[in-house]
Amino acid sequence: MSEHFGITTDLIHFSDAPALLGVDTNGAAPQRVYGIFVEAEMYEYEGDITQNYWLKLATSSTFDKSSSQPGAEHFMWASDVQRIDLFLGAIVSASVVKGWNRELNGKFDGYQNIAQVEFSEDATEECWDNLSCRVNSTDGGFEARLYNKHATLASIYAALSDKGIDQALDAVKELREWADKHQRLLYKSIAEKNENEPASLGMR
Repeated sequence: MSEHFGITTDLIHFSDAPALLGVDTNGAAPQRVYGIFVEAEMYEYEGDITQNYWLKLATSSTFDKSSSQPGAEHFMWASDVQRIDLFLGAIVSASVVKGWNRELNGKFDGYQNIAQVEFSEDATEECWDNLSCRVNSTDGGFEARLYNKHATLASIYAALSDKGIDQALDAVKELREWADKHQRLLYKSIAEKNENEPASLGMR
């Protein structure tokens, strides 16, 4: 059985000002959120490396990553650490640089929240793919939106605390190092497995 690696970053704290998930989406009232974190896993599957990264929002002010408590909403999924790196870097930039406004390169995958799903039969808990992502500064912090040509599927209005900015940059570094280390371990394991496989009948 292939080794399976996982990581959960520390919570990246928002400021004391109210932060909201799901503003101006499908009509559902937004949810209060308190910070952002990333869960990731990596494993070998049929000779290839599979990676999953979930960016989530804590819906409780007492969030503790060490406990299996409810109270987290999915916002984004990615198959590589670069997508997460790009997003976290963008919200830090928008939090610090006045007037910062970017549509991030590439396409993203994201989720509608529980309030949206309960509000409309057209909403779903399944991941939406091929979304655009825009991050911009606001008077109080940053705004991030995942959207397609029809509507905004997910949004965050928040401000990072000074501590939160440091935590976001620390999370970027931690995830990069984690991904690099465990990709090398899995590639080594795959190479060793291939070397130990018996030659096929046609090669004898």
